[in-house]
Amino acid sequence: RDLIDEHPHRIAIECDRPREMAKALVDIDSIQGFTFPRDGVVELRTQKPDTCYSAIVPRALEADIKIRGLTSPDASLEMLFKYLVGEAD
Repeated sequence: RDLIDEHPHRIAIECDRPREMAKALVDIDSIQGFTFPRDGVVELRTQKPDTCYSAIVPRALEADIKIRGLTSPDASLEMLFKYLVGEAD
């Protein structure tokens, strides 16, 4: 668990306005950055995923952004293995 917590967690938000979603979350200190891996998705990196998960829905509602999906690309056994052996980004 300690080894995993050393790596930033990714949270992918599938929504109708990904750039506006990033703007709505940009002031959260625990967010280390945003990417836009494909149309309709903003992905954030954080060391504190619980803080981010609890902020996403209220901020989306406040900005009238419709969320279609919320996933963590890191939440798999394959990614766990890659982190532990040093192969993950």
